[in-house]
Amino acid sequence: MENPLKGFEPLSWTKELIITFAIAAFFYYGVLTTLLGTSSPFVTVTSCSMKGHFNIGDLAVIQGTRVENINAPVLDIAPGDKVSLEMDGLQVVGISYQNKTINFTKTGDIIVYNTPLRPGEPIIHRVVVKLRSGGSYSLLTKGDANPTIDQDCRSPDVCVSMPVTQDMIVGKVLFHIPLIGHPKLLLTLSYQYGFWC
Repeated sequence: MENPLKGFEPLSWTKELIITFAIAAFFYYGVLTTLLGTSSPFVTVTSCSMKGHFNIGDLAVIQGTRVENINAPVLDIAPGDKVSLEMDGLQVVGISYQNKTINFTKTGDIIVYNTPLRPGEPIIHRVVVKLRSGGSYSLLTKGDANPTIDQDCRSPDVCVSMPVTQDMIVGKVLFHIPLIGHPKLLLTLSYQYGFWC
């Protein structure tokens, strides 16, 4: 009987594995980050806040963008002014300012952003309104399955972020690949919201 390990050299196999990881890391950090214009070209979905569009474990492919290039309804407001939430029961369905109301639809771009209120936890939500004030923009965001916007700070457990500004944006979602992010969630023990929506 022939030895099944004949020709197997652990040192050679280890060297090939290291070279493969080095090439993959170079491709990821050197090529994709440059091509897509963001330091995080892939983000794994970890919650059900975008249920209906994303599921836990989906991998979103991200492209860096400027706030001006994000698609969403625009509301012009005076610096320092506040907007009012339009409610339907417990659900926030739009915002109003002076005589203008914008009802939320699922047509705005989906972005990834970081917030100091949840460090190390990128948020993948839809832009529902771009606020324009004094020539600069800030964004109001909402998970499609959430009852209110991320910036609704009437309750501390709901408040995720202040209005999103350019320095908080990681990028906008180009497309997603279902379920392919589960290995990352397993390795990082990131199943805080379960395995599936």
